[in-house]
Amino acid sequence: NGGAGKFAESLSAELPGASVFHIEQKTATALRRQGYTICSMGTEPRVSLPFSTGGKDKSDLRRALNRSVKAGVVVRELDAREFASYEKEIATLNRQWLSNRRVYRREFRFLARPYVGRDQSGERRFVAFADGLAVGLAVYDPVYQDGLVVGYFEAIVRCFTTSLAGVRDHLTITAMRVFAEGSE
Repeated sequence: NGGAGKFAESLSAELPGASVFHIEQKTATALRRQGYTICSMGTEPRVSLPFSTGGKDKSDLRRALNRSVKAGVVVRELDAREFASYEKEIATLNRQWLSNRRVYRREFRFLARPYVGRDQSGERRFVAFADGLAVGLAVYDPVYQDGLVVGYFEAIVRCFTTSLAGVRDHLTITAMRVFAEGSE
């Protein structure tokens, strides 16, 4: 509990009005001791990597991935420079996705962060392409433990509503395969 306690003390001293999301129980306990109000709202699943799509219980996932691959969808992780070259396409994808949400005038900002078109520190971006056009986007934020990146959190997923079947799953599975080297 030393790391969580030090974090809570540091936060309390340096940023007393800060809000913290997606934290482990030991961090929540340490923050509570510093006078923070803690509102527990569920659990974040951890997926052990490498991830297998084998087995009867993952047949729907395999089918979705196979449909996407068969339709010619390709998913790639893009660095900041590559991502910038698709900025207009991805902005269109984001607007179209938002227009099909119940509250379409603004991004949801409670437990999810809004999409930001510019490069954010540590985030990783995966884009699904069909016929050379961007049809899906997944953005992953780093998860830190003791100052080191230990995994990634799927912060944003956007797909055209008219997108080919399985694109969302294709994005997630591709990212999990890329992250399989030492992350959760």
